[in-house]
Amino acid sequence: QAAEQVLFPLLSEFHTTRDVVADLIAEHRTLENLRDVLSHSVDPQPLADFSQLLRRHVRKEEGVLFEEAQRLLSPEQLAE
Repeated sequence: QAAEQVLFPLLSEFHTTRDVVADLIAEHRTLENLRDVLSHSVDPQPLADFSQLLRRHVRKEEGVLFEEAQRLLSPEQLAE
């Protein structure tokens, strides 16, 4: 999770992205848990939950966080 190790700490310093970062980290943990459930389950519901959360998560990361990162961070920080 390169985003969690590099990008998230930088963006959690800004009030405009702090809550989004916290949400995305929580979603990462939920996705990991659902992934673990999927590896042991034949129930289709965890797959539907995973798929729905992943789509929403990617839209939030790309459409909100990455856009804000480009606005808030220097080119050097973005290169990391």
